[in-house]
Amino acid sequence: MPGIIVLDSELNIQEINNKGRELLGIDDPNAKGRPAADFFSPIDFYNAYTQKKHISCKQTLIPTTGKYVDISINYLAGQNVIFGILKDVTDTVDYENRIMKVKMETLTTTDEVIKKQMRVAQEIASLLGETTAETKVALLKLKKTLTEENKKN
Repeated sequence: MPGIIVLDSELNIQEINNKGRELLGIDDPNAKGRPAADFFSPIDFYNAYTQKKHISCKQTLIPTTGKYVDISINYLAGQNVIFGILKDVTDTVDYENRIMKVKMETLTTTDEVIKKQMRVAQEIASLLGETTAETKVALLKLKKTLTEENKKN
């Protein structure tokens, strides 16, 4: 069930259902008639009213409750009120955040593995270079020795 809130032209709360209270963190039983600003930032409602148009807000964080909501705000010219429909999307946002965290951890691990592989490859190349140089020196000495013996014979 979505949360529903109705504000008048002065941005005072005219109606609010229980889900709306829960999502917005309004636990005052006397909230009706009070300014919405006493409970949450009504800037999007103000914009919808002044522009006389529909405004949609995705994944808006409500600081008092820590909930994420999609808000659909509509201006009703005939009644001169603004009403909002709030859909709780906290589970979806949390899931997306967990997936993003796993992706970032995977990228970090992959980066570390690549760096380690490069370090090992460089060490192997260094060792191969050293042993190749030592082999070359040994073969040159052997060649020189054999050449000198051939000249003597």
